[in-house]
Amino acid sequence: MAQNPNEFMPPIPRDQSGPSESEIIPFKSTKINIWKSKVLVPLLLVGIAVVAMFMMPATSGASFFAYFDVIAILGVVSIFLGIYFYSNESKPFFWYLVPALIAYLLLRYFFFIYVIVFRQILPGGDLAAGNTSFIANFISYFFGAGMCEEMLKATPILFAYFLARSIGPTPIGTAPTFGRLVSMNFTANDIKTALALRGPLDGLLMGFAAGAAFILLETLVQYVPNTVHKVTQASNSEAMGLLFGFRLLIPRVLQGVSGHMAWAAITGYFIGLAVRYPRQWIKLMLIGYLSAALLHGLWDSVGVLPFPPFWYAAVTVATILLFVSCLLKAKQLTLAWYGAPAVANDSILVNAPVEPAAPAPYVGGAGPAPGAAATAPATTGQALDGLMSTFRGVVGNIGNMVSAAANTVSAPPPAAPAPVVPRPAGDRYSIGTSTARFALEAGRSIDFASLFSAQGVPPGTTGEISHHPQNPEILGLQNTGTTAWTALTADGATATVPPGKNLRITAGTKLVFGSFVVDIQTY
Repeated sequence: MAQNPNEFMPPIPRDQSGPSESEIIPFKSTKINIWKSKVLVPLLLVGIAVVAMFMMPATSGASFFAYFDVIAILGVVSIFLGIYFYSNESKPFFWYLVPALIAYLLLRYFFFIYVIVFRQILPGGDLAAGNTSFIANFISYFFGAGMCEEMLKATPILFAYFLARSIGPTPIGTAPTFGRLVSMNFTANDIKTALALRGPLDGLLMGFAAGAAFILLETLVQYVPNTVHKVTQASNSEAMGLLFGFRLLIPRVLQGVSGHMAWAAITGYFIGLAVRYPRQWIKLMLIGYLSAALLHGLWDSVGVLPFPPFWYAAVTVATILLFVSCLLKAKQLTLAWYGAPAVANDSILVNAPVEPAAPAPYVGGAGPAPGAAATAPATTGQALDGLMSTFRGVVGNIGNMVSAAANTVSAPPPAAPAPVVPRPAGDRYSIGTSTARFALEAGRSIDFASLFSAQGVPPGTTGEISHHPQNPEILGLQNTGTTAWTALTADGATATVPPGKNLRITAGTKLVFGSFVVDIQTY
């Protein structure tokens, strides 16, 4: 297999024979930031919830209802955080408490307004009237549940939409962090920027949060208490009533991923599109709103059809497919419109300050020219125009990456190395994909298997970043794992990086681990 010798450096031995103090006491490490870890908030949430549940005495029905509250809150918040962290949205997650709180207040105190419009003026007032006709049931539930409740959940997003229209284009990544809020280091304009709707991804998450609040209130205030009361009266046993209430609580919470949270997120995605395309705002909002109302109305009305489990499953699958396609498209559009940040705002790596006296070199042909605008990786720009083409495209992209890696293995190296020209001071490198990137700084280790285990990177795939022994301006990535890597350089050369060898870090280089590809970019 042909190798490009200019991409390699001799192995650099470690300057210590044992673990460092920061390796033994991780809290003392200055190279990681625990407060930016994606697992910190979910684990703290679970830990605090467990303590609260242990402290609740099981001596009365009221204590059981408090137990139900903790389980329901833990469930919907966990679901939301999972989608939020997957989306890689740069706005801090706590800002989504605002649409959730607005939806809660609307449902709690102002729901009668929506009832008047959709259940008294429009034909949605025959809910649960015992109709056996599917058409009659669907019409009632489409207006009385679908349009009514989806409009309530969309109201916070509409507030954010009109706020965005009033203040103009909203920069990405400018929402104040929790630290800035606590230190009072923000302005009124910062708050407006954080609350304004920024695009489809922001709208989708706003809807998801509003749907979470809707589920909590509807489940804990209406459905579970009513079930407990009815079963207790029928069986003359409070324990039996609580058991049936708990039995209803779990699926009501979990159904958020294919029910209230997903439906509101679909509406939010299209309202977010309206921010980008203001001339078509009415059409876009109607598409999202009516799609969510249709799915909602179907879910509530298909129970009268023969073999209801099939129809419930069909509505569930349709909802999840549409929601996931909106989520993926929203991520892709965010990258296409605003560009991928070189290092994600939630990266756990701490960026070392740039040394102006020793800037890393810019290698011609291995990345964008000085001053050129950064572009998102090509694989993030694949269009997701339909539900089925979404998943075919994902599978096709993976196959294309594998084929590209295989076809370039035998490609000959370039006749001569590309000329080296000065690179602007301040450029640094990151490695990863369009949704997760990590800073490359000398003296750090990278465990690719840990960072990208979900993509099939095998255990033991590790590397260490270090300076070239003769030229400290050059960074190298040493293969400290047990298997060889395949490297694809920006100029088309293919090389193998065996264990113990170093790969010169240049923009545009790609590493192939089986069918998974990561790339190196400047930022």
